Amino acid sequence: MQSLHPDEPMRAALCMRQLGYICEQARQPEKSLYYAQEAIRLARQHLPPSAPEMVEYLTTAGYVLKMNGNLSQAQVYYEQALHLATEAHGHEHTTVATIL
Repeated sequence: MQSLHPDEPMRAALCMRQLGYICEQARQPEKSLYYAQEAIRLARQHLPPSAPEMVEYLTTAGYVLKMNGNLSQAQVYYEQALHLATEAHGHEHTTVATIL
């Protein structure tokens, strides 16, 4: 069995996140949600729980859910992203403002 380079899981997570966004733009809601959630799963496995990098993964999932009409579940991801962004950057940062 070939071992993965330490960066490979995060590259896969990034690709999944991008696929989630692309599929949402192509009006493929099931695929977009699958890819966005798979990206979060991979990122959570390979990043510390409070890693600021998680903000992008969480906001992508929130966006995909929002665009597919699932506002309550989207809000959960956006709130998680807001918490991480605020912890990492403070209340006045542009990332925090964008999430709000």
